[in-house]
Amino acid sequence: MFDIWWGEVNLTVLVLVASVLFLLPIQLLLCFKVKSLFARLFPVGLLAVAGGWFLLLFYAIPGWDGLGYIILTIYATFMVLICGLGWGLWALCQYHKKRQP
Repeated sequence: MFDIWWGEVNLTVLVLVASVLFLLPIQLLLCFKVKSLFARLFPVGLLAVAGGWFLLLFYAIPGWDGLGYIILTIYATFMVLICGLGWGLWALCQYHKKRQP
């Protein structure tokens, strides 16, 4: 992706690690344990709204500040894709369970 630093912290690495270590297990836990579709879709919806808001701010704010918002949009979109990976793994497990005799 990019190397974006905030002080001594590389934000790209932070987003990647947080997504894989925290977001993916939380999404998998929600998919496997929670019956409510609304509760399972909550992280996806929250991140999609945040990404949409950042995209709106990118178009609304001119100059270099808009560049920061497009980077945040990319990070939010990546996190939505990680949630989609969790949904895909859950669907694969459900398919495998139904297929076994």
